Amino acid sequence: GGGIVAFGGELIVDETTVSGNRAIGSGFAQALGGGLRRDGPIWVTDSTIDGNAAVAEDATTMADGGGVWLSGGSPTAPLMFVNSTISNNSAERSGGIHQEAGDLSIIATTVTANSSPNLAGGIWVGGDLSITASIVAGNGAVEDMGDFGGTASSGGYNVMGELDLGAPFDRPGDIIIGTGDPLLGPLADNGGPTRTHRPLRGSPALDRVTGTYQDRPTVDQRGIARPQGTHADSGSVEREVVFTSQVPQRFADSRSEDTFDGIFRDTGLRAGGSVWEIDVAGRGQVPTEAAAAIVNVTVVGAVAPGHATVYPCSAKVPTASSINYLPGSVEPNELIAKLSGDGALCITTLTTAHVIVDVVGWASGTSPYVPVDPTRYADSRDEPTFDSQQRHTGIRARGTTWEIPIAGRGIVPASATAAAVNLTVTAGTDHGFATVHPCGALPLASSLNYGPGITRPNELLAKLSPTGTICVYTSADVHVIVDVVGYLGTTLSYTPIVPARYADSRDEPTFDDLQRHTGIRGGGTTWEIPIAGRGVVPAGAGSATVNLTVTESTAPGHATVYPCGIVPLASSINYAPGVTRPNELVAKLSPTGTICVFTLADVHVIVDVVGHDS
Repeated sequence: GGGIVAFGGELIVDETTVSGNRAIGSGFAQALGGGLRRDGPIWVTDSTIDGNAAVAEDATTMADGGGVWLSGGSPTAPLMFVNSTISNNSAERSGGIHQEAGDLSIIATTVTANSSPNLAGGIWVGGDLSITASIVAGNGAVEDMGDFGGTASSGGYNVMGELDLGAPFDRPGDIIIGTGDPLLGPLADNGGPTRTHRPLRGSPALDRVTGTYQDRPTVDQRGIARPQGTHADSGSVEREVVFTSQVPQRFADSRSEDTFDGIFRDTGLRAGGSVWEIDVAGRGQVPTEAAAAIVNVTVVGAVAPGHATVYPCSAKVPTASSINYLPGSVEPNELIAKLSGDGALCITTLTTAHVIVDVVGWASGTSPYVPVDPTRYADSRDEPTFDSQQRHTGIRARGTTWEIPIAGRGIVPASATAAAVNLTVTAGTDHGFATVHPCGALPLASSLNYGPGITRPNELLAKLSPTGTICVYTSADVHVIVDVVGYLGTTLSYTPIVPARYADSRDEPTFDDLQRHTGIRGGGTTWEIPIAGRGVVPAGAGSATVNLTVTESTAPGHATVYPCGIVPLASSINYAPGVTRPNELVAKLSPTGTICVFTLADVHVIVDVVGHDS
């Protein structure tokens, strides 16, 4: 054994890396277990064994198990691997694991990128093996055994590469991909104490564990909860899901109009001061375990000026507003709304108005995104904030920037990397725009447009600066209000970015000079805009957070952002002549990495990207 050699007794290896060791054999001295050699019971949990080798210095010497060589073990004291990674090891025989004899159990473990010219590149079994919810693929061997050799008992939900004929894998959830790509990221620091291979988008390991099994771990190798979403992933790493985006669906409409399932409709105008509780979790594409929903709320037909507040049906309505409206206006705002324990959201309107709710995505309780009750973090007026800080600064002057602490205040921890904020501007003295960014250089993007006498909100998922702040730039004098409705911790599944302009139908620049100057978008037409594979958005992205702005319309209408295909029964933004209106959206991308923007009436369209899934 090059790294660890142990005989007799019990051996526990937990949260450990065994890396860069060599077992060297010559003559009758065999090289067994480049990383670890064990004769007797062993429990390996949350550990990585990588970059080890078993090397023979002459042709008469055996060199088995580049990563691990095992013997011994029994049904009552087995050889056990759980939530572990065996990677990049090599040997003359059995690159990853060589089991000479005994009882071996492998659960939720990844064995990949190992190599051997003889026996199997991944695992060779000489005793009894039970393997469940694991990945043994992407290994290399000269002989036909490829990834796995010998016989085994499958517990199901395995992703297997090339197999010896003695090893059938036909239990529920098993898949044999042969020489196919398991679509795993490189061995890297993906969080937790040890390096791992994170499944990439499209990996056969994703959501494979659709049932239960004995000794099923509740967390992955890094300590991340399993499952993320509906089903757990095979292998040692659970791919985190921040938001699950979907094709927009209409969940509620107080008017005499359709919803996708015919309920929560035609209630009549919502009376001022009343509360409408709307079921979300367990309807349509939103599962019962959803903790938050991404909703586009539109207010129309108001009889007097007012505001609407979306909240998780708590006993007390929070001191925060989600949308401000006027008589005759149509006001949308996309929100990441915390759901109640029963999976509902509540909407209260200060004055009588119609309310429309479209759902475009959701987050589970295991998501790195943490929804919170709306909380006021900043107000330039003489009005309260939750901690009496960042208030009463006076109207924000044109051309200035207000830096507002977010992380480490109130309910947002110091470790937060992004925050969902509802930005509201009011009492502007001129036409202008506000841009929320992670401080530093001002980007080519806008978060909100405004004019004199207009109160307008827009909810944003804003990247925080290294010191946990956001900066709000205002191009014209205006009051600024910031409510926090959630935050994002450290995660590899969602990447907030400095806002960047990806499309502009006007004769104005975009970050790469593409998707610009198309002319006003015609009524009844669709503009397909590439997102993935451009700029900092990777080709594998499945969704993007975009700030959609419409301006210079020639007639009243609405725009819908969707992943191309059939235009859904939903609207992302409503507009009228002479109005410039933004709305930030979490948009599902098409299979080719694009979004489509449908416009009902002629209007200019501007798209800024502020984040993406990974």
